[in-house]
Amino acid sequence: ALVRQTSANPHVWGGYHTVFSVWAGNDPAAAAAALDGLESGLLRQQLAGAVVSQWAAQDLPAAQAWVDRMPEGNARRQAQELLIHEMARRDPNSALAYADRLPTGAGRTSARQAALNEWAQQDPLAAVAWIQQMPEGKQRADAFQAVSWAWAEQAPAGAAAYANSLPAGESRRALLGSIANAWAWRDVDAASEWARQLPEGRDRTDALQQVLNIRASQDPAAAIQLLDQLPSGPARNQFIGQIASQWAEMDLDGALAWATALPPGPGQRNALMNLSHRLSYEDPTRAAEFALNLPPG
Repeated sequence: ALVRQTSANPHVWGGYHTVFSVWAGNDPAAAAAALDGLESGLLRQQLAGAVVSQWAAQDLPAAQAWVDRMPEGNARRQAQELLIHEMARRDPNSALAYADRLPTGAGRTSARQAALNEWAQQDPLAAVAWIQQMPEGKQRADAFQAVSWAWAEQAPAGAAAYANSLPAGESRRALLGSIANAWAWRDVDAASEWARQLPEGRDRTDALQQVLNIRASQDPAAAIQLLDQLPSGPARNQFIGQIASQWAEMDLDGALAWATALPPGPGQRNALMNLSHRLSYEDPTRAAEFALNLPPG
């Protein structure tokens, strides 16, 4: 009754989550029964997640039976994902089989991705081998993306070695993109070195651009030193504009000085345009003067 009376007050939700986590740790069935009288909504969704996390760790079949009886909705989908994480930790194939029995739609897709993500943490090569048996299409691409990110976060060098063995195509490109992002956040220097050594072509350009985007968010001046690694063209010109925007977040005057000294061309225009927009928010008068002095084009 107390939960029903105060469920509209989000300030007490954290306390309820703690209570239900402890309660479910001791008596998950009783904690689950207490949710039956709670109206659908975000609070019930959060509390159901607390219950299923504890219950699945103690008695997976009982937790699965309870989740299967839950009415359709966000609470059930979240509970299914939590359940599948525990399933996949024990037996990834069983988790994927459970996901495939769910109705077609967003719930099945998110459940499958949760299982693959957990599997990739344990044995990425086995998860990738399972995906490669799927028919070509969006579901396979989504599944590979889920595994790629988990693998790249866990062991980027191993993922990179595997990516080199893949033929050109969407699977290889997805894995390279995940590696570039995950590795750059962990060690941008190592990621830059790896991306520079990729064979010339679209995959190398895309990977370099993703690494350089992260480098620019951390140290725009250092990102400039890597610009020469990108071939001339729209991607390089766009990245010049992105460096200017990132630099302006930290040092607007420094970014302006760098952009005005660039060689004339599309890259400089992108940088100056981005900076003029930023300047217009901070100092409209100075922005107007700056616009008058822009090169034609």
